[in-house]
Amino acid sequence: MKYADWLTKEQAAARLGVSERTVMRMADEKKIQQKLRPRPGGSPLAVYNPADVERVASERAAADARPFVMPAGTDAPTASGTAMLPALRDTANAQETFVELLRLAQPVEALEHREILTIDEAVRLKGFPARYLEELNRGGVLKFYKLPGRRGRLIRRSELDELNISLPEWPGPKDAL
Repeated sequence: MKYADWLTKEQAAARLGVSERTVMRMADEKKIQQKLRPRPGGSPLAVYNPADVERVASERAAADARPFVMPAGTDAPTASGTAMLPALRDTANAQETFVELLRLAQPVEALEHREILTIDEAVRLKGFPARYLEELNRGGVLKFYKLPGRRGRLIRRSELDELNISLPEWPGPKDAL
């Protein structure tokens, strides 16, 4: 029988330690070769090249064997991984994550001399919640800017300073009762 020694989707998924959907995705991405094995009296069965499956399994094992080092000052991951920074959970875009962590590590003093701020930077500098700044924007009190080809909204520092407003007083825990 043609392709008799090739792996079924279930066998390939078990060997790779992934879901059957991931096996199909790998075949679509041409990472593993897929063929249809004819079945008498039934529809053809998708089977996968065992050499490709072994190659991908070896690559995945090598990637898992690399050490992972947590950045200084971050919490060690718990058993469920919940103590990790949210930005570090998605390692697909490591360069953007690294740049974002560097930006977050900037002291507030470094922001005091910048004219253009992201919303997160304005929050860190002024102490306003991001939702409050968005409310000011919707009310026409504060203008957000967007640069072509760049994600995110920006705020001019001078416009933020001109507001000369402070957060409303919130009742403390005793006053809330």
